[in-house]
Parts: sequence; structure tokens; C-alpha cells
Amino acid sequence: MTEYWVSQGNKWCDFCKIYISNNPGSIRNHELGQRHKDNVSKRLAAMRKENIAKEKEQKETARAIEQIEAKAQRSYQKDKVKFEETRESHELDDQEWEFDSSTGYYYHKTNGFYYDQKSGFYYSDAIGKWVTQEEAYASPHFTSNAGHNGTNCKEILVNITVQIR
Repeated sequence: MTEYWVSQGNKWCDFCKIYISNNPGSIRNHELGQRHKDNVSKRLAAMRKENIAKEKEQKETARAIEQIEAKAQRSYQKDKVKFEETRESHELDDQEWEFDSSTGYYYHKTNGFYYDQKSGFYYSDAIGKWVTQEEAYASPHFTSNAGHNGTNCKEILVNITVQIR
């Protein structure tokens, strides 16, 4: 039988964007040509430039992240100091407050407020929710709460505490 003739085909040069004959002589001749060498050097220069730009962008990103983290750390420290100051300002006067073991909160005998030492919030029947010290003492119900015996509030807090646990 006879063999079929098959074309050698062409080779694509990525640097020059052309086809050349797919034989060793043509390939070598093309690669030793000035045009091909210029295209290779242009491609390498472009790659170096891209790498420098990438490195610069990565450094800027790292610097920006460091700045953000530093600001976040400063903000965290400020918040921590404010929290400690707030916690200290919410310290209880032992003469007016008594610990209610059934609810786990402190109870103020004269105004009927319950105080959660962990969160620093106050609760009363009149308000019906946990609020800050400023909100509790600024509420219009504060004056009407004086002398309140706290039985309804105590029942509510026991139910809430049982549900949470």
C-alpha cells in the first residue's frame, strides 16, 4: 500500500503572532531573526512591568490593611476603656441594693429597679425592658416606682431567667 502524504503544518509563534513552517531550519531561522528577538524582549519587559505593578499594589494593600488594623485596635482600646469606665460608674451602693438569689440580679429597695451586673442594664415593671442607667432614671415611671415591692417584676425575672437557662 501507499502512504498518504501529510502536510507538516505550521508552527505558531506567540511572540510574533505569525505562523512559520514547521521544520527545524525555518524555526531556527525565525528565532535568530531580529524581529523575533525584539518581540521577546518587549514581552519580557511587559512581564517585568506587570510584576512590579503587582508587587506595588500588594505593598499598598498590606499597608492599607495595617492602617485599618491599627485604627481598629485603637478603637477597640477606646471602647474597652469606655466600657470599664461605664462598669465602674455602675458600681452598686450596697446599702440600697440587695442581691436577689431567685433571679440572680440586684434589687433596689426604694425604686424597684433590678440590676444585672454583667451587662450593666436595669429593669423595672414600669419600663418593661432592660435599659441603661440613664434611660432607667430618666423614665417618667422612675418617680412612681419609689416604694414598689417588686413582686410582679420578681416573677417576670424568674420566668425570664428560667427560660434562658
